Amino acid sequence: MLNDPSFAESVSSSISEVRRWAPDAALRMVANVKSSPVESGDYAETSVTIEHFSATELGVLLDGFRQNGFFVTFHDGEVEFIKQDLRRGSEEDHILEVVYNTAQSGVGGGRKSLVPAYCAIRGIRICNSDAYVASLTRQKFHVHCILKRVGLPTAATWCYQPPTGWIGGAPAPKQRVIAKAAYESASIGLTANCVGDVNHEFEQMLKEKCAIYRQPFIVQEFVEGYEVEVPLLDIDRMRAIEVVSVQLDGNVYLGDRVLYYDVIDAETYQYAPSTHLTQELKTQLATIAEAAAEALGIRGIGRIDFRLNKAGCPYITDVATSPHLVPHGSFSRSFAWNGYTHADMLAAMIGANQRHWKRF
Repeated sequence: MLNDPSFAESVSSSISEVRRWAPDAALRMVANVKSSPVESGDYAETSVTIEHFSATELGVLLDGFRQNGFFVTFHDGEVEFIKQDLRRGSEEDHILEVVYNTAQSGVGGGRKSLVPAYCAIRGIRICNSDAYVASLTRQKFHVHCILKRVGLPTAATWCYQPPTGWIGGAPAPKQRVIAKAAYESASIGLTANCVGDVNHEFEQMLKEKCAIYRQPFIVQEFVEGYEVEVPLLDIDRMRAIEVVSVQLDGNVYLGDRVLYYDVIDAETYQYAPSTHLTQELKTQLATIAEAAAEALGIRGIGRIDFRLNKAGCPYITDVATSPHLVPHGSFSRSFAWNGYTHADMLAAMIGANQRHWKRF
């Protein structure tokens, strides 16, 4: 973690290297913003626009990249980015170009893979995992199956997919579970009725959810206790930066509470250093998170999320290949707690991706 002097030295060296060549480079940021038209096919119950940047958040990110010396341009979504790239003149080909993408227009599975796929075809350097990994990690059941296969601790998980129903078996009746949309993040689809005991009414709710969101839902064993996020940075290898605890009402012990969509939307949760956890447990979480990222092929940056039961036993519940880099997110907080600025963090993110570029 970043309190390791050798890791901190590698990060500082990477930041300095990025700032050396940044003034000769153009950074093109592709993202969705809340001011854009509502997505086609958006869900009436919980909108995908929760993942989009506000004008303030976008401005902070663009300014952070500029502080590192980059000439920065913004593209509102994948279509605008691709259209402008195809129109650009040959005189721009000599510019050292870098793309950072968070765009995921539309709804459903695999939607975050378009820009990585396009950049791979065009030979453009990108600060993201490749198209396959970006698509794979958006299917929660497939992620669970891979992580379970390599022996990592995951919450027991099932998949419900109409009209077939349960895929590969069902949870036991009366078991306490939580249901999540298989292709979504930011708690899209996660409402209060998604936590409950397995029975006929719960299964009927699943059928209705699958119809509303037009996708399978995964069902996980409910873990009462703590929730932590482990941001990752790929410097010499994928390494955990910090173990970050989620707080509700100032408490790190969540018990049976979860980050429902309305909690994420209202931003009534907080992040805190995990001072309540032993160093041994934090080291264990870091090791598991690093192994999960390696198993899934995540590169550059990533994040692995856990629930911990009352005894401190960890269970992986979710993964992210493009965690939000806004200052109030767990990724940025993990840097800030170790003495780095927001601009430092953005430079470190680019440096972590740089080592994967074939031509530089």
